[in-house]
Amino acid sequence: MSNQFKVAMRGLLMAVILLGAAGFGTCAAGTNSSATGLPKGTAFPSTETSLLTMVHICASSAGALKQLRAMPIDIIRVRPDPQRPAGGIIVEAVVPKYFLPKLNAAGFDVSEVPPKIE
Repeated sequence: MSNQFKVAMRGLLMAVILLGAAGFGTCAAGTNSSATGLPKGTAFPSTETSLLTMVHICASSAGALKQLRAMPIDIIRVRPDPQRPAGGIIVEAVVPKYFLPKLNAAGFDVSEVPPKIE
């Protein structure tokens, strides 16, 4: 390798290091650098304003369960429905609140689980 090439590569490497160091560790103006990393004045979301909710969904068959699995919900647990021993299923899931009417419109029996306040 030529000496000019080595000098050019060193200069390029130093520029990359300096630019990376200049942007590393900086935070947006007006933010709090506490352990939470939340901007100043931001509180943790309360259960009333949460965008997600825990629900129990009654599904009548394995086909209905397959339909639920294709939806944008987080299924936590699937268990048999003790009130319907002939194949009823209860699905415990975390669902966006905006999606509840869509589940009802699809024919699912949906009930919100009240939050536990400790």
